This record gives sequence, C-alpha cells and structure tokens, in this order.
Amino acid sequence: MCRAQQEDVFIPFEEAYKRVYNIKKYSNVDIIVDGKLDEEIWTNPEGWSEDFMVSVPVERLVPKSKTRAKMFYDDKYFYIGFYCQELEPEKMNRFIAERDERNIGDVVAIALDTYHDFRAAIEFGVALGGNKFDLVVLDNVDVNLSWNAVWEARTHINWADSSWTAEFRIPFSQMRYNYKDTVGIWGVNLRRNVRHSNENHKWSLIPRPNNGHVFSFGEIHGMVDLPKPKGIEFLPYTLGKFRTDPRINGSPYQTGRTWNGNIGLDSKIALSDYTLDITVNPDYGQVELDPSVMNLTALEVFYEEKRPFFLEGRHLLDFKNGDDMMFYTRRIGASPSYRPENIDNINNFAETRENIPIIGALKLTGTNRKGISIGIIESVTDRTWAKVMRSGTERSEEVEPLTNYSAIRIRKNWKGNTYLGGMITSVNRDLDEPYLRDNLISNAFSGGIDFTRYFSDRLYYIDLKGMFSSLHGSTEAITRLQERPTHYFQRESAQNYLGVDKSLTSLNGTGGSVEIGRKGNRLWSFVESFGWSSPGFDLNDMGYMRSTDLLSNKTEVAYRQKGIWKNMRANNLTFTQENHWDFEGTATSNNVAANWSTTFLNRMQFSIKETYSWNKIDNRMLRGGPDLRFNPYLLTSLSFNTDKGKRVAAQIKYDGDHGAGGHSYSNTIKPSLTLRAGNHIYIVGEFAYTDNQNDLQYVARARELERNIPRYIMGRIDQKTYGLTLKVQANLTPDVSIQFYGSPFTSTGSFDEFKVATNSKSRTYENRFHAFTPDEISYSNGIYSVNEGGKNYSFQNPDFSFNEFRSNVVARWEYRPGSTLYFVWEHVMSSRDSYYMQGWGDNLDRMFGLPASNIFMIKLNYWFSL
Repeated sequence: MCRAQQEDVFIPFEEAYKRVYNIKKYSNVDIIVDGKLDEEIWTNPEGWSEDFMVSVPVERLVPKSKTRAKMFYDDKYFYIGFYCQELEPEKMNRFIAERDERNIGDVVAIALDTYHDFRAAIEFGVALGGNKFDLVVLDNVDVNLSWNAVWEARTHINWADSSWTAEFRIPFSQMRYNYKDTVGIWGVNLRRNVRHSNENHKWSLIPRPNNGHVFSFGEIHGMVDLPKPKGIEFLPYTLGKFRTDPRINGSPYQTGRTWNGNIGLDSKIALSDYTLDITVNPDYGQVELDPSVMNLTALEVFYEEKRPFFLEGRHLLDFKNGDDMMFYTRRIGASPSYRPENIDNINNFAETRENIPIIGALKLTGTNRKGISIGIIESVTDRTWAKVMRSGTERSEEVEPLTNYSAIRIRKNWKGNTYLGGMITSVNRDLDEPYLRDNLISNAFSGGIDFTRYFSDRLYYIDLKGMFSSLHGSTEAITRLQERPTHYFQRESAQNYLGVDKSLTSLNGTGGSVEIGRKGNRLWSFVESFGWSSPGFDLNDMGYMRSTDLLSNKTEVAYRQKGIWKNMRANNLTFTQENHWDFEGTATSNNVAANWSTTFLNRMQFSIKETYSWNKIDNRMLRGGPDLRFNPYLLTSLSFNTDKGKRVAAQIKYDGDHGAGGHSYSNTIKPSLTLRAGNHIYIVGEFAYTDNQNDLQYVARARELERNIPRYIMGRIDQKTYGLTLKVQANLTPDVSIQFYGSPFTSTGSFDEFKVATNSKSRTYENRFHAFTPDEISYSNGIYSVNEGGKNYSFQNPDFSFNEFRSNVVARWEYRPGSTLYFVWEHVMSSRDSYYMQGWGDNLDRMFGLPASNIFMIKLNYWFSL
C-alpha cells in the first residue's frame, strides 16, 4: 500500500493522540433532552469535533460509519451531543439494559478528568436502548460502577439518515472540580462502542498497551468561569420488611415470623474541592446476594463490597499490596464477633443477630487544585445485644461492642508522573465484658506509605509500598490472635523463630513491596517485584489479608500484539516465574507459568495458562501442625467464548490441578450461555462442576488420650461440587426493571484411607504419613477410633453434604431522577449435613425440601438537592 493510500485509511499518530477541544460557554441554554439534537445550538455546524477513529481492533483506522460530538456549558449544566452514523442500520443494537450496564447495546460515553491530575475520571454513558451508566475509571483502568450521579440522557434513531444521536445534560452539582481554576483544562475521553462489529471508536486516541489510561486523555480547553454549586443533596429512605424463618420448637425468638421497619438518610455536601458523605442508619437490603462457597481451608473467603456508600469514592481510600488491603469495608457492619455459648436449641436458645447496626458513617473525599487527594472515613457501629434463654431464664448478652472505625488516605500527584501518599487506619472497641476482652482486639492500628514514579513518557515505572500494623489487647486476645490461621505461630516449623508468647499484650509487624517495570506502548514489557509480610503483620481488623510470614519474588515478561496479525485481532503472551519463602528462609513455593490469550477476527476469544510448580510446602493446611509438602503439580486454565456482541453468546472455562504421582487432582468445568431475547430480556445461565480428589486432605486434630499429644489426621477426599446460576433481567423501560437471581449449590465429600502426619515435609511421598491399617482404626456412631501402636485417639466422621439454594427478585422503578422504589424478595435454603449423599439429583431433592428463610421488603428513597 502506498503512503497516500495509508493516509486515507489511517489517521497519523500526531493528529490522533491527545486532541484538544475548545469549548464555549453560553447563557440560559434552553433545550429539551430528548436525544434529537434538533435545537439551533446543535444544528449549527460550529463546535462539532473531528471524526472519531477506530481504537479496536485496528488503532487509528478511519471507520466506515462516522461519529462526531459537540460540547458546551452554561451556569448550571455541561452538555454533550453525539452523532453516530450507522451504514447498516438494521444491525443497531437497541437492547434496553439495567442501570449501570455498559457492555450490552451500542454505547456512547464521555469521561472527564475534571482536576486534570491524570489519576481518575468520572464517566457518563448511555446505550442506544436508553439505559444510563456512570462510573469512576482510574488511570490503571480499574472501574467503580457504584458511583451514581443524577443527570439526564436520551437517545434517538433517525432511520432516514441511517444514524442515531444522544443528548446529555449533566449538572455541575454532580461533578467535583476546581471552580477557581483559571487555566481551564480538563481531561476528556469520548468513545463509541459498535456492538455488531465489536469496534471501539474514540475521538482522541488512547494507545491500547499504553501505561496510563487517564493520562492519555484528550483535553478540553476553556473550562473557566465555572459555577460554585451548593452541592447539598439528601436521600432519605423508608422501608418495611417481613421475614419468615424456620421455626425452632420451644424458642421464644425463632418463632417463624417477624415484622419491622426502618428509616435513614444519606446526604452529600460539597466542601470546596471535597465532598462530605454522611449516612445515618443505613440499610442495604436491595444489594445482590453473595455466591455460595464451600471452603475447606482455614483461611477467610473474600467477598466483594456491594454497598453503595462504601463503594463511592473507593479509589481515594484504596491501599493495596497484592491481595492484601489496608481497608476492607465489609468489616464495618459484619456479623457479630461473639456467639452465645452452650446454645443447643433444646433447652437453651439465643436470638439471631445477622449484622451489626451501623449508627452512622461519614466520608470526606476529593482532590484539590494542588493535586492533593484526600479520603477520610469515620464509622461507628452500635453495641449489639442478643437475648438468651437458658433453662427458662432469660438475659441479654453483648455479642458486639461499640466500635469506631477510622481511615485516612492522602496522596499527592505531580503532573501524573509522580505520586506520594500514605494511609492510617484504626479500630477501637469499647470492651466491657470479660469474654469479649478475651476474644477481641481492643485497639488496632495500621499505616502505610506508597510512592510511584514514571519515566520516559511512562514507559518505565517504579512502585514502592511500606506498611506496619500494631494490635493491642488482653493477653488472652493476643494469644488467640497468634494462634489464628493468619499467623499459626504454634506450627512446628515456626518454633525456631516464632512460637506463641502468652505474655504479650500487643502484636506488631510490617509489610510492603518493591516493583519496577516497563509497561508502556511497546511490544514487550516486564515486571520485577519483591514483597514481604512479617509474621506479626495483621490488617484484618480494618483490612483484609489471608496469611503472613511471607517473602515473595515475581518476574514477568509479556508480549502484546499491535495491530491485526493473520486471523487474530489481539494477542498477549506472558511468562511468569514466582518464588515464596517464610521468614526462616524455607522455600514454600516455586513455579513458572505461561499465559496466551487471543481474540480472532470473528471476535471469538481464547486463552490458556499453564503453571508448573516443582516445590510446594503448605504451612497452613494442618491447622497449626507441621508443614505439609505436596508433589509437583501442573495447573491448567482454559477459556473460550464466542462473539459477545451476538444475541446468543457461549463461554466455557476449565481449570485443572494435577499432582505428580496421581495422589491429587481437581477438574472444574464451567459452561455458560447468555441470551438477549428481543430488546428487553437478558438471560445468563452458568453451570459449574468440580471433581476434586486429594489424598492428603486435612481431616482433624486429635489428641492422644495417654499423653495429650496432638495428632494431625489426613484422608483421601472424593468431593463433587455442583452449581447452577441463573440470572434473568427484564427491563420494561430504562427506569423500570425486574431481576431474578437463583443459584442451587451442592458440595459433597466422602473420606477414606485415613492417615496421620509423620515426616510431612519429606520429599518421599510415603514418608509424609502413616496410613492406618484396618486393625488400627474402627468406626462406630459417627466416630473413628484409632489404636496406633498403643496410641489411642479418635475423630469424627468428616463426610459432608452441603446444600444451599439462594435466590432473590428485585423490582426497581426510578420514578424520578435519583429517586427509586424497590421491591425485594430474598429466599434462602441451606443445610450442612454430617454424612455423604451421592449424586446431585438426590441432593437437589434434599435441598428443595429444606426449611426456607424469606425476606419481603419494600424500600422507597427520594433524592433532592438544595
């Protein structure tokens, strides 16, 4: 192809990257937001942008169907209109999805970096079907969809012109910016997604492998003389709730039915460059359910936050180091820490308290014109009591103390290339009761410093993090903390450098990481990192971490295809090598991995990842006992999906874990199907099946009757897990929707070939345990009894059958902007039985015969501003 032909097809990089739009301010703009763009201010050709270009699959390609945009503002609103030509109008995707759904239907959107600090942007978008979405997108392309603003957008199809248009009116009161700014430059990204061709069009180019999403935005010039909005908003709510639960005979508390109601208030107040959010007596009954999980480890399962108050502005409160995070919002308002003892539901009964009431919370977030970002959160949870009746005598027992949660995050930004920040958190509990002082930390503090620096037009970078934690409490509470799965100071391998110290009243530790890399707009990139988490480091009172006593190193090299290659529109190939040690220097994990992912020209996608581990020592598996070595193993992950832009799309995932010697394996397969029925119904179905066998699965810790010495029992588990998830979304209009979620889940496990750990770190498999002979072990009435060479101990039958069905129906009507009426029906059936029931069919029969809990709720909120 000659150069002249190339220039006709491709837009030169220097004309595409970081384009500039010169905006104008008008007075008393009078338009009707109907999507038609028929007012004079729109029909005037002045002010329309350059044509958009293709960014995916081929960067800077001139698209066949043109897209343009026009922006202006007045004293109250920011306006933008999109003109979207479509030369194949019959292929327009007009599906109506739910609020904040941005991956279905043809879409246009604008993202604004209002502080022009290259760190985060607010994005407003609308699908051709009419549903709106708004979100916060970070420079590393992390997205927070739970930020919701009150604004207007409409779309319109002009069949005669083979085009569609969109019209936005965004109040300045919904945005945060430096209203005293005299420079008047905002970052902006304008985009259009064409579903039938799976193309992304952008006004200003953001190179795909570029190291910095917001950093690469185009610019709006002329954002001066901006209004100073009052920025005062209120969202009061009221609700009524009716609940049915399985009745417990004789219990004065679980009587089967309860009625209650509630009122509360959310509010926002603009304080110069910052926003103060205040919530009083919040309720989150309309959020979706957590998935069912069968956890066979001693470590905590992580669940995503879903409550809007804690999600909004989350990027200003994030401080993460790998999977560890200093602030895990689900600690606030979780289940009570203490459960009344000796409750048998025969003669002794206790009231059930599912969540700790949040008295109130406030949050201050924002960025000033000097590039200083602040995130502050303060929350108080109520002292919580449960009524208890033992042998006919009733009393109230405190199950959660009055607790204060605080977090402060500050970060300074220098032109988007240098960041320096820090964070401090504290949890303070008012522990009146002795049994609470013995179980809970009274005061927990943590702090951290992070630094990021980019070099050579963001081609190279260095990222540094350092953290500390300090926990204080009674000797009993600190002893319990040392013995928890996060630490397991009592484990045999840690006795030379740790061990439980029962005299301590505090526990301290540090963590952090050093990472350098190249991730810019190049074919090749690399990352080299080192991290640590000292044995006494603990973030779990305010944050989240699974385990400590860890040193790690990771090397990663990646190749990313630029442009179409043969039948592939995208290719990524990554090689990784990781090593882990404990603080004594023992290598606990060594592995190497290769990952290839591709998108074909027909928009099908495929990925495969192979990980080989030649060394694995688990110092948590035996629950504080000796470390356990596993044979080398191979992990395989496969994923394939058809074109997601089609009305019917299929996906299949496979995960396999195969240990050398055939002593363990796990196979998981997850086929799924999505279906768009017409323009109003969206159905997603996924089936998951796991076949897991492990000859060294932890069973129990038993004690010799004669010498009181612990013995760590393992066995061969044959586990089958089945799960089906069905989601049906019906959107009658963009403001009226009904959603159904249903998920039957079954996990069953049977054990045999029991053994006791001996030389569990031996490189010879048979030397890691002593397998019980038939003469050494017997079974009666759910108890296994062992006589191993004169050593007597016993343990319970570990077989299990876990069945759970969780579903909910949520009807939502946004009857005016920002104001919503919800109707919710939540249905749960759950049981874990101490016996093995084979086959999913029998377990389904068992599941749907279980007693059920139902919650029926009506919630109304009303948004208004001053």
